[in-house]
Amino acid sequence: MEYSDLNFPARSREEIARIQSTRKQVAFERARQSPFYRGKIDHIDARRLDDPNEWRKIPILTKDELRDIPAEKFHEAFCTAPEVDTVEYWRSGGATGRPLFYPRTAEDMHVSLDMFKRLWLSAGC
Repeated sequence: MEYSDLNFPARSREEIARIQSTRKQVAFERARQSPFYRGKIDHIDARRLDDPNEWRKIPILTKDELRDIPAEKFHEAFCTAPEVDTVEYWRSGGATGRPLFYPRTAEDMHVSLDMFKRLWLSAGC
């Protein structure tokens, strides 16, 4: 199996660092749009997200916090993509007896399937 067969977006550690830096900014800006994070990340300096000490200030999100959001209010309280963009719901394993359902957009599905493809190809499947 050749590296190029896996269609990775980067070929060097420097490229990976640039992609991670860019995507951290995107993730942080999306989180700022979510009512769920209102007031929870205001103290974080978005210009310093590559600094591990600044990144650590972002509160860890738990499944219990997500479970506390009523299902009928989940999109308006947590998600940043419009509900109309949801094409599928994924379900957590439900080992606790309370599974979570995650809305996925078409973009989410594309990225997830690409990740699974890379995983299986790198494992020789």
